[in-house]
Amino acid sequence: MPFKKGSRPATTKYDSKEWIGKKYGMLTVIEPVHVRTKDGKTTYWFWKVKCDCGNEKIMRPYGIVKGKTVSCGCYGKTKKVNSRHGESHTHLHNIWCGMNKRCNPDNMDAKNYGDRGITVCDEWASYEAFADWARHNGYEEGLSIERKDVNGNYCPENCTWIPLEKQARNRRTTHWVEWQGREMSLAEAAEISGLPYKQVHARLKSGWSLEEALTKPLCDPYARSELHEKCDELGLDYHVVYNRIYTYGWDVEHALSTPTGRGRGHYQKMQ
Repeated sequence: MPFKKGSRPATTKYDSKEWIGKKYGMLTVIEPVHVRTKDGKTTYWFWKVKCDCGNEKIMRPYGIVKGKTVSCGCYGKTKKVNSRHGESHTHLHNIWCGMNKRCNPDNMDAKNYGDRGITVCDEWASYEAFADWARHNGYEEGLSIERKDVNGNYCPENCTWIPLEKQARNRRTTHWVEWQGREMSLAEAAEISGLPYKQVHARLKSGWSLEEALTKPLCDPYARSELHEKCDELGLDYHVVYNRIYTYGWDVEHALSTPTGRGRGHYQKMQ
């Protein structure tokens, strides 16, 4: 595209060849191009994109990568097309939107998804196709989409539906343990043992064995109000004493007779 003498194209992150071939919604990036304003004084980087409908168009990159522009315009040309599924802002539609945003290189979670090569399959570029798969594969209101392989893509072969509270147990940072003859998350093991996850996790950090952490019951020497009064009477930090007893397994006498300073042994497991 010709430019007036003295004009210089603006330099932005959207002029890089790394964008070529990436897909956002129904749009695939062909190449970055320069576009000049009507007065000829300023130029910008735009993208030449190809829509799934076959149309090629030069468009602003920002709206595309932010998920605000999903097609060349064919998707919303008429009210009928724009409202063909009538499910905008429903739980399932929000899941589809969130899935695409997470895999967007400009998303704040890109390091956990897009930057690791995780993408949404071409088949699910259309919400209708995704919704059809969902309803034929166990989707119910309140469930969350889960990738079976946390390093794999969003696609029919790698996705299933689970309760939201269980999704947090299948992350790269999940603490896995061998318990009752099988591998499971520490959160699930704590649930089976009838103990709060927070306390079990703290016990392990303080040096308890897995067997101890998951089998030793929490002692209950006082109601919280009574324990608070006892700590006030002895001039002890209530929160320190509470954690000694309920989290780290100290016996009551030892917890109440040990000063609550911030030095070594403040919280450690009682020997």
